[in-house]
Amino acid sequence: MALRSHPREALAQMCTVLGCAISMTTFGFGPFAGAPTAYGLDHDARGVLLGLYAATCALIVVPLVQRVGVHIATSRSARVERDQLRNVVRSTPGVAIIGTDPECRVTLFNPGAERLLGYRAEDLLGRSMGALFSASSIRLKAEEMGVPADFASVGTAIADPAVGQTWLRLRRSDGEERDHMLTLSRITADDGTTLGFVSTSEDVTESLVAENALKEAVERLREVDAVKDAFVSSVSHELRTPITSIQGYLELLEDGSYGDLAPAQLNAVRRVAGNSQRLLGLIDDLLTLSKMQEGASIVAVERAFDLRRAVETAYALVTPVLEHRHLSMSLTLPPEPVPFLGDRDMVERLVVNLVGNAVKFTPDEGSVDVALENDGEQTLLRVSDTGIGIPLGEQQHLFQRFFRSELAQKHAIQGSGLGLSISRAVVERHGGTIEVVSDTGAGTTFLVRMPVVA
Repeated sequence: MALRSHPREALAQMCTVLGCAISMTTFGFGPFAGAPTAYGLDHDARGVLLGLYAATCALIVVPLVQRVGVHIATSRSARVERDQLRNVVRSTPGVAIIGTDPECRVTLFNPGAERLLGYRAEDLLGRSMGALFSASSIRLKAEEMGVPADFASVGTAIADPAVGQTWLRLRRSDGEERDHMLTLSRITADDGTTLGFVSTSEDVTESLVAENALKEAVERLREVDAVKDAFVSSVSHELRTPITSIQGYLELLEDGSYGDLAPAQLNAVRRVAGNSQRLLGLIDDLLTLSKMQEGASIVAVERAFDLRRAVETAYALVTPVLEHRHLSMSLTLPPEPVPFLGDRDMVERLVVNLVGNAVKFTPDEGSVDVALENDGEQTLLRVSDTGIGIPLGEQQHLFQRFFRSELAQKHAIQGSGLGLSISRAVVERHGGTIEVVSDTGAGTTFLVRMPVVA
């Protein structure tokens, strides 16, 4: 009964049996009551024999009860795990879970596999899993993994834990082949014997089609972008010559070479000349941007020079603009030379862009400060102003081509939106970094760090 009943029932039954044995022996019934007479033992031997019988029952029943208790607990835990696993297998309609024996005969085919592959579980149970793969699919995978082109070799290679998740094409019941991301795991016993295999897979056909379409779209956009850049470069080159000619004739008109002009006419000529100069600057920006996008190095001629002189020259190019402005300007340079290796013209352009922007975006009575400092193995160029600032939400787009902030548009400040994009390209080509610190109405500070040379 210890093997078949609940532990409490088995112990109660043992106590009942012992109680009956004690009662019968006390009243002279049973084998223990007549044992002293039959075997010539002392009368007190009945108690000893009764005690031995009770001990024997306890030694038999108690271990069996404990063993049965462990077995019941283990069985209950196994049933819970089995039910949980069954629920997981059944509640994953988007995942095909297929189990096989060591010979790859299907032993498990979950509802997700039925939905994705179109087979009924009873149609595949006991059949080889190889029925789900076409010869071409096996051959392609075998070529990819460098194994013989048969199902067993490919399956063994995929089951290697180092492979993990891999792409494989499975055949549906209607003959259509679908792309799956599949993981194949080997199930082994404690002694290393293979008990079977379990595969989990998801249909990623639509995802792969979308990914390929996206790649093709990106490639087409790159081609369109390259054509656009080539067009911009070509047009910019073609525009530069006539604009230069127009500027030359405007200078002749302004100097009176073709006769004296009335004040109104002279004012109109100067406006046209100013707009022509702006257009020429835009063309220069477009040409520089085109060179960078074509992969041509803007650091065309690298040579060592004193960075202080380049900053000083660029600063001097901007200051004439201040004739009709009321701004406080300052330039701070270190007393010792700052050796730098790179393209001086491009570095000067970088400084002109940053200082020019500071001047444009700073109202009258404001200040613009330019400082060059040695910072260990790097040099730090700081351009600060007390202008209108840049909103925090727009700073992440600040160095994109043709980007102009809302404040610049609101205040009708002229610009092409290319200067900062070119500035960042110049800094990065020289191995440096550029960052901005600003907020609306709080001014702007650009920090440029670039390596110096020994």
